[in-house]
Amino acid sequence: MRSYWWHAPCVVSLGRLAVFGVQRFDPSHLKALSLLPLGTIPYPVGVEWSLVYEVLFYVVIAVLAAAARWYLSTLRVNFIHA
Repeated sequence: MRSYWWHAPCVVSLGRLAVFGVQRFDPSHLKALSLLPLGTIPYPVGVEWSLVYEVLFYVVIAVLAAAARWYLSTLRVNFIHA
């Protein structure tokens, strides 16, 4: 199972190299990989724009859920000790 995590990226990288050839590194690729809404960014495939908003939505929901859980646990402790 552990060798999978080493071999899978290697196979994907070699397949990409075989299909697309060597491409020049562009700093905008790092912005595209971050999936943050950073304005107009040229995405490699072109359909990532919806994934950016989906990831942002789930990050916001996760932060709100964690804050609500912390608030409710604090409220419960204060109610029990009151």
